[in-house]
This record gives sequence, C-alpha cells and structure tokens, in this order.
Amino acid sequence: LLKYVLSFLKILASIIGLLVASGTSVLVMDMASVRIENYQTNQVVLPTVVELHINVTVSSRAYLFKVVDSNLTLIIKTEDRMLDWDSEIFDLGPGQSRVLSFTLDIPLDVFLQFQAGTVDLFTDVKLSLWMGYQDYKLISLTLTSTIPLERG
Repeated sequence: LLKYVLSFLKILASIIGLLVASGTSVLVMDMASVRIENYQTNQVVLPTVVELHINVTVSSRAYLFKVVDSNLTLIIKTEDRMLDWDSEIFDLGPGQSRVLSFTLDIPLDVFLQFQAGTVDLFTDVKLSLWMGYQDYKLISLTLTSTIPLERG
C-alpha cells in the first residue's frame, strides 16, 4: 500500500509541476504583452511655466492575466534636479487599452534655457505593474527609463 501511495504522490507532484510550468509561461507571455503604444504631447506657455500635456496609451494583449494596481509615473528633470512629476494608477483586463493623461510644469526660465541649448531636460518614465488572476496578485514588474527631451 505504501508503494502505491508514494507512486500516486509522485504522479501528483509531476502534474502540479506541469501546471505551474505552463502557467508560468502564459504569465510571462502576458507580461510581455503590456505595451505603451503611442503618446501625444502639446505644450501651453503660461506667464511663469510651460505646461506639457501628455496622453499615453497603455494596452494589454494578455490572454489570461490582468494588469492590476499598476502605476505609470513621468518625471521631468534637469541633470541635477527634479522639476515636476505626475502619476496615474490603472488596471487593464486582457485585450484592453487605456489613455492616461499627464501634466508636467517646467518653469519658464528653465524652458527658455533649454530652448537656447544651455540646459538639458530629461523625462524619467517608470512603469510598475502587477499581473494578477481573479483577486490574486501574482508577480510584479518595474521598468524605468530616462529619455532626453528634444529641442524644437
């Protein structure tokens, strides 16, 4: 009898291992399907600041897992100081997309120096997301990138 119980437990462990392995590959594929597809920007010059309005489309082409309690943060900065930041929290189901809107203020004097070429400006982009199934958060991923702003 002990021999049969051990054989059953080995078979059960193998089946559980296969399920976990297949679920992990689907989870990784679903994480890779989260995209920042496009963005639109415009600027408004006010007496003391230049407002940058940025709309970013985030999408998920996931098959099974949801993007939950996720955050996209944009930071505008010079080489030595942060000027402004904005952040949006979002959820996406499989196959959904969402437009996130950000407003970043640059002091007018810094913007004029940037246009003159005496100061460089950068945008830090930070995407933090959780992949989840039903009501469970399964895995977290954070991506960060620094992008120089172009003059013009």
